[in-house]
Amino acid sequence: MKAEKLTAPLNLRRYLRKVDTRLDPVPYVNVLLLGLFFALFDSQFLLPPGIPISLPRTVQGGLVPEPVAAVVTVLPPASGDASGEGMVMIGGDLIREGALEEVLRAFLKTHPADNPVLLLKMDARASLSQLVRISEAARASGFVSMQIAAEELTKESGVFEK
Repeated sequence: MKAEKLTAPLNLRRYLRKVDTRLDPVPYVNVLLLGLFFALFDSQFLLPPGIPISLPRTVQGGLVPEPVAAVVTVLPPASGDASGEGMVMIGGDLIREGALEEVLRAFLKTHPADNPVLLLKMDARASLSQLVRISEAARASGFVSMQIAAEELTKESGVFEK
């Protein structure tokens, strides 16, 4: 009591601040932002570039045989062809890749099948862009799957010759 009376004339209590008992949200917001930052940069929102390929089914170490509805032989683009569009052979006819979808639709109308499979014969000179264009045409025309028979091109051999 005596101490109160001693400091009372100086009025020191008015300089004391009240203790704030509320929670400060700033540290919690910082932790949440850090968690959000790490979650966003750790996740894989971007899809990896490339073409998804379903691997073939196997039975006791061998591939499951599937009946083939049509055979398409892919010829590489000519060296002077600016469009990069090659020629393909189907049923003995030589056609441009751009017309392949229509030819395959007509083929499936004349040769109906439940699950038509396209056999694609290629060599080392055929490009991936050709493969993608032909597979898109095959899917759009009604083929459900595609098998690729590729041969390695040697110096002495031509296209699909031994």
